[in-house]
Amino acid sequence: MSGPWTKNALAQRFSEIGFDRAEEIARRLHDLAPTPPVDGVDAVDRLLAELPRLEGPIPVRAQRPQWLFGVPRWNTLPALASSLNLTPGELDWFADPRGWLRTKPDRLQHYRVKTLPSGRVVEIPKERLREVQRKVRVSVLDAVPPHPAAHGFRAGRGVVGFAAAHSNSEVVIRVDLRAFFTTITATRVRAVFAALGYPPWVAGRLAGLCTTSTPPAALAGVPFEIASLMRAPHLPQGAPTSPALSNLVAGNLDRRLSGVARRHALTYTRYADDLAFSGSDVDVSRLLAMVPPCVRTRAS
Repeated sequence: MSGPWTKNALAQRFSEIGFDRAEEIARRLHDLAPTPPVDGVDAVDRLLAELPRLEGPIPVRAQRPQWLFGVPRWNTLPALASSLNLTPGELDWFADPRGWLRTKPDRLQHYRVKTLPSGRVVEIPKERLREVQRKVRVSVLDAVPPHPAAHGFRAGRGVVGFAAAHSNSEVVIRVDLRAFFTTITATRVRAVFAALGYPPWVAGRLAGLCTTSTPPAALAGVPFEIASLMRAPHLPQGAPTSPALSNLVAGNLDRRLSGVARRHALTYTRYADDLAFSGSDVDVSRLLAMVPPCVRTRAS
């Protein structure tokens, strides 16, 4: 039971070892012991035994996962590891579910961190992890279509189509999303995999393979706001899975902004972190006031 003593972290660990109703058990355990017990696993066993028991079983209808888009049906961690040509230990090493690597030396890190002259920070996975991420992209992510408004990182689409949609409009408004990749958290990536049908323990490992927490030593000179985001698990700019995942995570944003555009007779497209609206009769101030709430909702 090593790791953070929070309700969410406990629920994740209970799910990984096969507990039913892991979130409820984690909540009840945390309420009983708000701080970590000093005796470790033995104390946890005693605390679990002290939880009030139900008088009788509650009938639960087993629910089969709703697999979408023909993705591989990985129900267990061994199945996931085998499909990626990894041992279970290697799967944990690359996914780093406990955040162990964040404070380790450079030679143990899975990413090379570079700051470009523009100030943008890229995180490039080393060869073995990069190959694993490519398998995830090809096996899972390439099968999932993003929102029609998304023009970046899609076969047959690109910046030309992104701009062409607005070529006949009198007014074009562009909005840039700051720190697009680093604001995409591991929680939101895990939600993408869960939505495709993967159980929590598999979705969590897949998210771990596709996200990273940047070591503090690699963030020297990076603005505080960006560095704070990068210290938490986030989508790395430079990984082969990140473009597709960014489109899928941004799907809710695209739906909201497409709805805003329709209500005001506008056209909306997105290319990565670049949003564009156009039309013949545009209340620019009103439109710009409506975009930030949609973006904040996306980030929640």
